[in-house]
Amino acid sequence: MNIRVEEKYHSNGTPLIGDKIHCEDGPAIERFYWNGNMDMVMWKQNDLRHRTDGPAYESFGADGQISAHQWFIHDECHRDDGPAYEEFIDGGILYRREWYHRGKRHREDGPAKELYYGKGVLKYRGWYMHNKCHRIDGPAEESFYENGRIRKIDYYLDGIKLTEFEHRRRVSLLKLSINFSPKREVFL
Repeated sequence: MNIRVEEKYHSNGTPLIGDKIHCEDGPAIERFYWNGNMDMVMWKQNDLRHRTDGPAYESFGADGQISAHQWFIHDECHRDDGPAYEEFIDGGILYRREWYHRGKRHREDGPAKELYYGKGVLKYRGWYMHNKCHRIDGPAEESFYENGRIRKIDYYLDGIKLTEFEHRRRVSLLKLSINFSPKREVFL
């Protein structure tokens, strides 16, 4: 890959604070390809990847197309309103999407990791809570063939792989314990 070894450091004329890369009002590092197109741009504060209003890291192909972007707060992969990491192939086609909260793969309203064959064809999706594979209402991991048919499913609770039967049993017990009322008796 022909990358020009030229990086620009920004910080209002002072690229470093001590030995830390720091810029508060824009990207701290920009790297370019030989043809002048952007290769990578990174926002940093006190040498930590950090940006509150967009991705703190973006990379591009030599043709200028986005290849990845990632959101960071204080060097932890994090985003509240969408995926914190997205990767693209072949001129901007979505390949990978992941949700993170404070550095841990986490999503409460859907899968936290998705992989695609290209052009929107789903390859894999996984549900995670606090960096552990976990789903109560179905399989926590699903993989698919290119034609969309299910290839494999796996059940997890709190990072522990279970059979479908064991998953159903544990979820039933969990629901029973949540719905338990001290005023009524429950017999197992």
